[in-house]
Amino acid sequence: MRLVIGTERLTPEDNIALKLDRLRGLDGSIQQAYLAFTEEDVKEIDIESLWNVRKDAELHNKMMDNFFEQKWELVQISIIALGGKEKHHSFCGRLNDFYNSILARIKKYQNNPPPTDWDGIYYQP
Repeated sequence: MRLVIGTERLTPEDNIALKLDRLRGLDGSIQQAYLAFTEEDVKEIDIESLWNVRKDAELHNKMMDNFFEQKWELVQISIIALGGKEKHHSFCGRLNDFYNSILARIKKYQNNPPPTDWDGIYYQP
């Protein structure tokens, strides 16, 4: 598992890639951050569980797309589905801190919406 900044840095060996935050580079460009899993990272997972991980990764990435599009309610519903700590949940609670930070941002944005041309970048106060 590794952190990847920028879609162009994902490699064919990156079996599953979870979208995280968007970052602004020193040159002003916007880069997507990913948590990438290689074949080696997932080799111990049985085929049924791997299918569930891929399905949850797809939901996670759609959740992040909805976040960047300011579809707060859809994000909250996705987090409920993804945020379990039980073993049958693909991420077993390992992303719950990230999901909680997204929920906290949504609460702030509901009270003080970002601009309509928001680039998806969160600036920590």
